[in-house]
Amino acid sequence: ARAAAQTLAQKPPQSMRLTKRLMRDREALLARMREEGEIFAERLRSPEAMQAFSAFLQRR
Repeated sequence: ARAAAQTLAQKPPQSMRLTKRLMRDREALLARMREEGEIFAERLRSPEAMQAFSAFLQRR
């Protein structure tokens, strides 16, 4: 436990505060993560994404 605490203490303080704030409201965080996943999946099927994937594969 002490080693874990030391590892966390070495992290950037502002990042740790923001992460802790996010973790306090677990349901809101999970809802936002679900929404992000849905939007990301939708964007992966977009014409823009398909064009980018095609261009990438053609360069290989």
